[in-house]
Amino acid sequence: MYLQTEAYSRAVIRYGAPWLSANELAERAQHRARRAQQMAKALSPVIWLVVDQSLLMRRYGSAQVQLEQLEYVVDLVEKERVNLLVVPVDEPRHAGNNGPFRVITSADQPEVVYVESAHQGQIITATNDVGRYRMWFAALQGVAWGPDETLRTIRNEMKRINGD
Repeated sequence: MYLQTEAYSRAVIRYGAPWLSANELAERAQHRARRAQQMAKALSPVIWLVVDQSLLMRRYGSAQVQLEQLEYVVDLVEKERVNLLVVPVDEPRHAGNNGPFRVITSADQPEVVYVESAHQGQIITATNDVGRYRMWFAALQGVAWGPDETLRTIRNEMKRINGD
């Protein structure tokens, strides 16, 4: 969500909530894009992400929308605003199968976890549960490609979109 261009956000939201009016869709996509731009300009936080390779291959919107999205992500990685790792599609046994989550760490607050589903988000504060999610995140990092291979994979997907 923090890495999405407006056009990509619009396509993702449209496919996930086809009942939204054109105005609601535009409003939500613009809101996501503003948050992404604010994150990209800020000095902190540095965001560490592990995503499944299938996300790079999934097409939301046109080929141009997908290409612009991947270019945006590469730019954030190269500027060191984001540390991104990719779990290869041929690695089916991993902690990411539990669903999306965020471990949120700050210098002056206890760690929390944000878990989301299609209907709601939940903040988890119990120390044992937060520790479990940190363990899952570490396990995801362990099966993911390193930063160089991740960038190479994204660039190869961009070439595939261009027909190269």
